[in-house]
Amino acid sequence: MTTRLARLQTHTQQRSAATTRERLHALTLQRIRQATAAVPPPPLQPTPAIACAPDTPVETLWAIARSHPELRRWIVANPNADADLLEYISQQGGPHVRRSLDILLASLA
Repeated sequence: MTTRLARLQTHTQQRSAATTRERLHALTLQRIRQATAAVPPPPLQPTPAIACAPDTPVETLWAIARSHPELRRWIVANPNADADLLEYISQQGGPHVRRSLDILLASLA
């Protein structure tokens, strides 16, 4: 009887340790998933490709136009650039903006 009780206790301890390990493993995986999901995307690094890409949202184009004058000429080439944005760019200026606007207006004539 004592041997059986000792075996049962040993089995319970081993099972309990394995269950604890499984729970800790599951919690660790859950924390890793939560931490990974909470990581924000890296900040947008504006480039000429982003400034003239047709799938770039207008809000992003405005942000680029406000903070990166050297990329304004590329925004002029973007089909999503609306009249308000083009007017803002023409008023603010920047490197090669006048030439870009001239090319755009010539292509519309």
